[in-house]
Amino acid sequence: MNEGYAHCGRQQYGRRLYQDRENGMVSGVCAGIAEFFSFNLTAVRLITLVSLFFFSILTLAVYFVLAFLLRDKPLRYCGSRSESEFWRSQSRGR
Repeated sequence: MNEGYAHCGRQQYGRRLYQDRENGMVSGVCAGIAEFFSFNLTAVRLITLVSLFFFSILTLAVYFVLAFLLRDKPLRYCGSRSESEFWRSQSRGR
């Protein structure tokens, strides 16, 4: 790994279910479920659409409850270490 860049792979935030608004389309619930269970995001979205067709009221209720209750996934920085240190020094104030 290059020393000049921070590691930006899959970062573990503990075993917790989050909304992933970065990769989500509506509210990030499907993206959060896919990451939590290590499923393919497209497969989770297709399963949600199929269940929406067969169990529309139940699927909508569960989706909106999860969208309301789940926290947003914490953001992570994926840039160079020197840039990160620069912005940290600037945020400490003058």
